[in-house]
Amino acid sequence: MRKINKNINLIAVFLGLCIASVGAWATEAGFYMGIQAGYANLNNEPQTINTGLRRLDPNKFCNPNIPNDCLLVPNVSPSNQGIAGRFFMGANFNEYFALEMGITAYTPSEYSPDVDVNPHETPHEPHIWEYSGDILGKVMYPFGPFSVFAKGGLGVVYWSPTSAIVFPEDETNSGDWFAVPAYGFGAAYDFTPNWQVDITVMKFQGTEQLPPIDFVALGFSYHFVQLYCGQFLC
Repeated sequence: MRKINKNINLIAVFLGLCIASVGAWATEAGFYMGIQAGYANLNNEPQTINTGLRRLDPNKFCNPNIPNDCLLVPNVSPSNQGIAGRFFMGANFNEYFALEMGITAYTPSEYSPDVDVNPHETPHEPHIWEYSGDILGKVMYPFGPFSVFAKGGLGVVYWSPTSAIVFPEDETNSGDWFAVPAYGFGAAYDFTPNWQVDITVMKFQGTEQLPPIDFVALGFSYHFVQLYCGQFLC
């Protein structure tokens, strides 16, 4: 019985070493890449919408080149929330620090109803399209197979409304780029020597012209690290 207990203790210690090793694999120095999918809020504001119909005769299409010919609907609120996806890659310098970059596509903000600005052209729905890129420093703290992290750096957002959205004369409805601070935090779990799953909360800070972007996502990443367990330990 004493020998059996001794063997059980040795097995427990052995498995503990293996689990501890697994917890360190994905956070070791090395390159990684992955994808995230989740829910985003673009926080765009109410806008004036060109219905594409004549102001004096709503049953006919208007000519946007004629002043006051089009029926405009002010203060239309958009649907700002929708699915977003991010592709990212990075490098762990050690188990505590990494550098990461990514690109994200968002479901556009939609203003109702969809309209034909010109009946002889493709319909221009009142949408605002947004895409972002980021370069982030990432600070991590691992404990076992779990880790928590915070990251921050530079975000670049492309903001592009369609022509059915009418802006004041001193503003433009053409696409524009914005450089803003980006930051977030989250937690991760290493469920194999190379694969990691994470949940992340991200924010792209807004400016006077650009509303902030909020993004919550679940991600999977592959880490190109040496497979110690399976070769030497477990």
